[in-house]
Order: sequence, then C-alpha cells, then structure tokens
Amino acid sequence: MSKYQKLLLLVIVPLVIAAALINYYIPMTRGLDIAGGIRVVMQANPSKTDDWPVKSQERLEKMQSIRKTILERVKGMAGVSDPVVAVEDDDKLVVEMPGVKDPEQALERIKSTASLDFYYMRNLESRRNPIADWSATQVGDAYIFTGPQNQQINSVEQPKEVLSEVVGLPKAKPILTGKDLLPKSKANLNQSSQKIIIDIEFNKEGTKKFADFTRDHIGECLAVFYDGKLLTCPEVKDAILEGKAEVSGFKSLAEARSTADYLNAGAIPVPLAVIAKDTVEPTLGKETINKALTAGVVGLLAVMVFMLLYYRLPGLLADVALILYALYAFAVFKGIHASMSLAGLAAFILSVGMAVDANILIFERLKEELRSGKTLRAAIDAGFNRAFTAIFDSNMCTAITCAILMWYGTPQVQSFAFTLLIGVAISMFTAITVTRTILHLLVGWEWAQKPSLYGLAVSWFARRGYTLDIIGKRAIYFTISAILIVPGLVILFTSGLKQGIEFKSGTSIQVSFEKRANLMAVMDVAGKYSPELAPEVKLSKQNGQTMAFIKTTPLTEEQEYAFRDDLDKDFGISTREARVTFERPVTQAALAGVVAEHAKASKVDMVGGVTETESREAIVRIKQFTPEKWDTVKQAIEGKYAGASFTQPRPVLDVVATVLPTISKELTQNAFWAVVLASVGIIVYLSFRFAIGGLAT
Repeated sequence: MSKYQKLLLLVIVPLVIAAALINYYIPMTRGLDIAGGIRVVMQANPSKTDDWPVKSQERLEKMQSIRKTILERVKGMAGVSDPVVAVEDDDKLVVEMPGVKDPEQALERIKSTASLDFYYMRNLESRRNPIADWSATQVGDAYIFTGPQNQQINSVEQPKEVLSEVVGLPKAKPILTGKDLLPKSKANLNQSSQKIIIDIEFNKEGTKKFADFTRDHIGECLAVFYDGKLLTCPEVKDAILEGKAEVSGFKSLAEARSTADYLNAGAIPVPLAVIAKDTVEPTLGKETINKALTAGVVGLLAVMVFMLLYYRLPGLLADVALILYALYAFAVFKGIHASMSLAGLAAFILSVGMAVDANILIFERLKEELRSGKTLRAAIDAGFNRAFTAIFDSNMCTAITCAILMWYGTPQVQSFAFTLLIGVAISMFTAITVTRTILHLLVGWEWAQKPSLYGLAVSWFARRGYTLDIIGKRAIYFTISAILIVPGLVILFTSGLKQGIEFKSGTSIQVSFEKRANLMAVMDVAGKYSPELAPEVKLSKQNGQTMAFIKTTPLTEEQEYAFRDDLDKDFGISTREARVTFERPVTQAALAGVVAEHAKASKVDMVGGVTETESREAIVRIKQFTPEKWDTVKQAIEGKYAGASFTQPRPVLDVVATVLPTISKELTQNAFWAVVLASVGIIVYLSFRFAIGGLAT
C-alpha cells in the first residue's frame, strides 16, 4: 500500500466519517443576528446612597466599568456567543445574549456582586495567639468555631455569623480583595493534597500587601471568603513574597472554574436589578438570512464551475476538496460550539476563497512543470512543493492578523477572527494534503494521464505567447499602485471613516405593537429618522404581540413624536396613556391599585403634585390597550374619585432613553492598535522568513 493510499484510508476517509457524524448529531451554535436570544435590561440598585455617585457623569463612568465586567462575565459563560452589552441612560445596562441554555442561571451569574475577601482572623486561636477568644476545627467542608462561652458556629450553615462574630464585621476590614488580583486565576487540582484549588496571582499593590501581611503574621490565620462564605482559613507558615497563592474550599472543579471566571472578570460594585427581560428574534430577519445563504451557495457553485472549466481534472479534485473543507470546517465549528453569526459566516466564505486561492497557486505551478517537460508524477510533486511556501506564508500572515484580532477585538470581531483562523488551518489541509493525495492516486490510471485533462491549453496569456513582466516593468506597476493608493490615503485622513451606529450614542426606544410587525418594515420606518446611519432593530414576539427594540441616531422631541406617530400608523402601538385630573389630591398607590385591578400591565405617574406620590393630576399608562379595557378602568376611577376628568388616550412609546455606544472609545483604539500590530507582525515575519535584509530587496 502506497503512502497516498494510507493517507486516504487512514486519515482522510476517517475524518470524513467523523465530520459527517458531528454535522449530523450536533447543532450549530448561532449568533444573535441569526438565531435571536434574550435581551435583559438591568438597573443599578445601590443598597446605600453612599455607594452611588450623585453626578450623572460619575454614574456613567461607573456604569462603563460595570459594563466591562459584565461583558467579561458573559464572554466566559458556556453556550453564549457574540454578546452585546450597552449602557443606557446613566444607571442601566442592556445585555443581549444568544445561545443561552438556562436564562435564569445566566442572569444570576451576570448580576452577582460576589467578591473575594481576605480577613485577618485576629480573634482566632493560633500558634502565635494561643489565648484568643475563638478556636476552629475543620470537619469535612465546614469549619466549626468555638467561642469564649463554648458557643459554636458552623461556617457552612452560619456564614453571616462567622463574619460578624468571629471576624468582627462591620468593624473589621479585609486585608485584600478581588481588586488586588490579576485576571490570571485558574482552577486546578493540587496533586499533593488532591484538593480542588484556584491558583491566584496578585497585582503589584496586592503583592506588597500580601507580602507585608504574611511577613508580620507568621503563625496566625488568614481567612478567605467568597460571596460572604468561608472557603479556607489557613495558618500563615512563611512570608509569601512572590505574589502567588492558592485558594481551596471548593466542592467541584466546575465550581472552582466558575469562581475563577468571576475573579478574572472582576467584581460588580453595586447590585443590579432586572427590570425587563425579553426573547428577541434574529436581527437580520429570515429574508436577509436566506439571501446571505443563497449568495454564499451561488458564489461557491460559481467558483466550483470555474475551477472545473479552467483546470479540468485538478479543478474537479479541488471542488471535491472544497466540499470536504466545508464538511470539516462545520464539524469543527459545531464540535467546539463556535458561534455562526453573520461575522462568522463572512469569515467562513473568506476562508473558502483562500482555500481556492491555494489550489490555484498549486495548479499553475503544476502546469508550468508539465510545460517544462516533466512527467506527470514529478510535475505534481514539484508543483505542490514549490507552491507550498507561498501558501504557507500567506496563511501565516492571515493567522498573525487573526491572533491580533482575537486579542484586541470585540466578541463579534473575535468570532470573525476565530472562524477565519480555523478555516485557514483546515484549508491548508484540504488544499494540499487531500488534493495531492487524490491526484497521486488518479495518475496511476491511464485515462488520467492525458495532458488535456490538466488544462495546459487554457491560460489567460499562454495562447497569445504573452507573459506579464512585472519585475522588469516594476516602475509602471509601482506608479499604478501609487495612483490608486495615494488618493485613498488622502481621503481617509481628510474625511475619515464613516462610523456605524455601534460607535455612536443614540436614542433607544422600546415599543409594543398591536399587529404582527415585519423586521424589514420596522427598519424602513426607523430609517427615516436615522438617515445617516442604519438603525438597529430587534423584535420580540410573545403572546401574539410584537415588541420592538430600536436604536437610532439621537432624536429631538419633535422627531420622537413623529416617529411614534409613524409607528402607530403602520403597526398600531398597543400602549396608550391618558391624563387624569381629580378634584382633590390622590395618592399614587391608591390610584395604581384601582387601575391594576382591571389592567395588570399598567403604570401610574403623578404630575405636578406637592410630593412625588400625591397630586391632582396623573398619567395612566396601559399596555395591550383596548377600548373595552379603557372603559372599564375609566369607570373604576370615576367610581372611586367622583368628578375625575380624562383626556383621550394616545399612543406612547414604552421606553425612550439615551444609549451609549456599544463599541467604546477604548475598543476603537484597540482596533487601531490591532491594525498597527498586525501590520508590524506581518512585516517582522516576512523579514525573518526571507532572511534579514530580504524585506529591502
């Protein structure tokens, strides 16, 4: 059996079978733009007024910090792909997550304010402090603390009592917190003790604090708490100066990994309350998705037909390799649960083009070798060998760029880069190994040795006997390149790039419709009020009602009213409000109780009163409005408050807020540096690849 037969039977065919099984049994993880997901609005809910700034700008800065933490947490959650986190007003966050398997658990993880705290156990018996008030004994996963009056506290059953009685909260302050850690925490299994641990590393300030404490308190205890629960309470044996430690006390490796993810993302300084949660439909719409898929299929077929007509037999094999490439690539995407968003789909199509490009380089070299008089087998080997360096170098440059984008990019950009990197790696295998193996196996057949099957007579220039003397006429080609590049650079630096709505602040609108609304139709209406930048629109359909979440460029009050009227005209806004005037002041709680009896989805706001909760005027807002429901509410109010007068109910938008860019200035700067670093990386690689000095030549 030849080596190519072994490759076919032992590598290629088993991979085809495995890929087919994976594609059949494992579903594709899809992004928010293709599959939809959940949309959650959370509001800062400080337990103390001192925890929250008074000035709006300071609140915005705090929310931006929380946004980064939330984004890191969401990115680390299993099953979540391409999340979007944006700041709304100065106290709210909008989180959009596709691929969430357990929304409730995801929400708990997102909004958790759990933190890691290290406390000096000043009142705990130890070698250095043998007459302390408290002593501790470890029993299984729990620590049993015994006090001066023989009272006992179990750390698992009574975590709050441990903090208040033994540690001495609120007077006692933590020696170190999660803020003193570097984002390098990693769950592990200690090989000597067989305990599940998290390896942690302190930052510069934390290293100094930890070194000073351990140096001064050898023989005393330092307790580690996470989310208010005691994990471990070891005795300090030696001074720890290198800024590294391990934390134990976890029941499972999964728990330790989850905690490590929290530590790496950072703690949230203020509690978050969920004020809205909705399931949203794909942002692209079925029609757009179908068009994108159709374009991809048509483009792939066109490439395959061209390869077959131009390169004949090798082109047919390249088409087979291309099909295998798609099979392998989708199997890998499904196997690692990579997100297939629009960005990922674009990366996949791009990698298909790169796979074809590799085959073109190989086949052109093959034709050159055949024209020089070599035998078919020798020409195949020479063609593949000589084309390999060019293919490898181009793919390495792409890989360098992908690595930089994965390091610096947003989740959507990381999805694109990761998908492209996988595609490039697989295309190297299919374009070189698969095509070469099948081609070598075919040339043993007599019918496969005809020169006409290798497209020798087909060439853009061969029939005319003409070749492109690029090196000899390099001055001409440099001039043409300069003519094309220089104007582009001038326009770029004078006019700049037109930024999408993700880079801009805007107006965020939530609105409910009476009729079923089509995504493209809503986008058409929104586009009138956001002419410079395409608006973002997401739909949620529940209980026969459609809810839209729209982001446009900043709207004036007049534009907002006009937009509302257009939406009401085309789709019928289902939320209405009316102003109610009373003969004497009424309380908000009493009025809300009357309204809620007959319209559960309702809201009451007092207008122009002496206090916020009592007034002679109120705005009554009712969702899923019907004339019958309003008549019932109206009669109930008149029955309790004689003489009440009402304005005609009018359509109203559920929520109107100012939303900050989903792509911050920091991410924009990261994108710039990603381009710079990728360019530098490619230049460095090429200069070393072709030897120092090779770049200049």
